Amino acid sequence: MTHRHAYRRRVTPRPSERDLRLINRMLVRAEKAACTPCANALPFVRAAERAGKAILPVGHQGEQSVFVRLIRIGKDFLRLDLDARRAAASQIAELTDRCREALDAAPPQRRDVHG
Repeated sequence: MTHRHAYRRRVTPRPSERDLRLINRMLVRAEKAACTPCANALPFVRAAERAGKAILPVGHQGEQSVFVRLIRIGKDFLRLDLDARRAAASQIAELTDRCREALDAAPPQRRDVHG
């Protein structure tokens, strides 16, 4: 979920604008998938796969992060049967809300300082 080379340089990787766009796209499609789990599965899965390659916000790059958990659910969403999708829909809605709160709480990046 994050680039390993940044850890070797002892620098915490920071998400770019493109990474944040991929994460936001996943959140929008996750909300749609939570509303109708049988109709909007494929866009959510594709967005989760793309967001899985993005750098996550600082402080949310661990294995138990809400972003990582939502990405894992998204990647496995097509494999679930209809009953399991309905059960996962409430969990997706909760994780999406928590991800939005985390993104809103993150301080804005300054280009003159952070590159």
